[in-house]
Amino acid sequence: MSLRPDGERDDPHPSAQVTNALHRLPKGYSVSAVLRTIEEIENDLMTGAPRRRFIVPGVIPAGPIILYGGSGSGKTGIAILTSVILAAGLAWAGRPVSKGAVLFVGGEDYWNVEARLVAAARFYGVDTKDLPLAVVEPAAGGVTGSAFEAETIRHAEDLVKLTGQELAMVVVDTLGACFGDESQDDARPATKAMGVFDRISQRFQCAVIAVHHTGKSGEGMRGSQVFFDRADAVIHAEAIGGSTKLTVKKIKNAPGRPQFIFDIGSYDLGICDETISMQIVTNLRAIGPAIAGPAVTLEPKRKRKDHEHAYDVLCQISSSASVLIDTWKDALFREWMDKSASAKTTAFSSARVKLSRLGKIKEKGKFVSVLVSENSAENLLTTPASNADLSASASAPPSLKEGATLTKQPPSIEMTERVGIPRKSIRPVRTGTGG
Repeated sequence: MSLRPDGERDDPHPSAQVTNALHRLPKGYSVSAVLRTIEEIENDLMTGAPRRRFIVPGVIPAGPIILYGGSGSGKTGIAILTSVILAAGLAWAGRPVSKGAVLFVGGEDYWNVEARLVAAARFYGVDTKDLPLAVVEPAAGGVTGSAFEAETIRHAEDLVKLTGQELAMVVVDTLGACFGDESQDDARPATKAMGVFDRISQRFQCAVIAVHHTGKSGEGMRGSQVFFDRADAVIHAEAIGGSTKLTVKKIKNAPGRPQFIFDIGSYDLGICDETISMQIVTNLRAIGPAIAGPAVTLEPKRKRKDHEHAYDVLCQISSSASVLIDTWKDALFREWMDKSASAKTTAFSSARVKLSRLGKIKEKGKFVSVLVSENSAENLLTTPASNADLSASASAPPSLKEGATLTKQPPSIEMTERVGIPRKSIRPVRTGTGG
C-alpha cells in the first residue's frame, strides 16, 4: 500500500495520481519514487530477495572500502590474495566468503600486478583455468573522469557474462594512480570518487576496495576526510617486524574492530624461458582484539600486574609470530598512559625479565616471540584463543623466516581438497615493489 502526497491510501504505484501530485510540488522539488510505508519496507525485508551484505563476514562488506597502508606494508599483496580467495571460493583467515568474480583495476605497476596474481594462484594451488578473475587498466581520466564508472561497469558485466559468476569484488589499485587529475585533498572530487564506488557496489551488491596510501605523517590515510567518512569499511595495513597487521578501523553493521596478521614472502614464477621472483602474501590469520580497544581483563576483581599487561599486548600484536622488541615496547607504552617515561622503562624491563623466567616469551636478538607451555609456573596468563576455532582440510606452506623463526602457526587458508604447494621456491622477502 502506498501513500499519495495528500496522505490518502490508494493502490500501489498509482501512476496517474502521482503524476498529478508532482505538478503541485514546490518549484525545484523532485520525487524519484513513490513513498513507501514502513509496513511495505518491513514486508520487503522479510519476503523480498535476500541482499548480499558481506563478502567476508565482519571484514569486507558489500560496499565501498578503503584499504590503506605505507609503502611496502603489503596492502596490494593482501588485495591480490583476497582476489584469488574470492574467485576460488576459499576461506579468508578462517572465515567463509561469498564466492564470485573479481575485477582488478590495475592503475599502478599494471604488469607486476598481473604476474603477482598468477604467482598467488599457483602458490596456493588454484587452477587458473576458468577462474573468474580479470585485470583491466583504469579508464582515461581516472575515477574522477567521465568514463571510469561506465567502463568499469561494462568490464564487470562482461566478466559476469563470461564466467557465469556474480561479481564479488572490484579492486582499484591504487586510488592515487586511478584518481585522475584532481586533488585527493579536495572534498569535491573525493566525494565524486566515493559516489562512483558506492554506485558500482550497489549495482552488483559487491565490495569495491580502493587500495590507498598513508598521508605524510604516516598515520592516517592520504587525502580528504571524505574517504574515511563515506567508506563502509576502512582497513589499515601496518608493517610490524617481519609481518603485517591488518586492523579494521571502521566497519558498518558489524561489531568490533577485528585484527589479522600475515607474512610477506616471494615466489619464483617460471615464465617463458626465465624465472622471476614475485612478492606474495602468506599465512593470513586472525589475532586478538585491537590494542586500542578495551583491555583484556584476566581477573576482573584484580588489577593486572605489569608483566601480565605486557604479555597480553605481545599476544595481541604478534599472535604466534616474532616481532621486534621495540615494536612490543612502543605498543605497551601507548597503553601505559598513567605511567611516567621512566616508570614505563622500568616496568618494561622488569616485565621482560619475569616473562622470560616464567617461560612465557623467548627473545632472539632484536625479536621476541610468545611461548606457550602446559607446565607454566603461572596459570593466570593465557594466550587469546583467536585461532583456536580455525580448521582446514589442507595445510598452508610453512611460515617464513625473517630475522627470527616463526613458531606454530594455523593454516593460512582453507581448501576443500588437499593441494600440493611448491615449497622449495619460497623464500623470505621484505623489500620489493608493491604495497
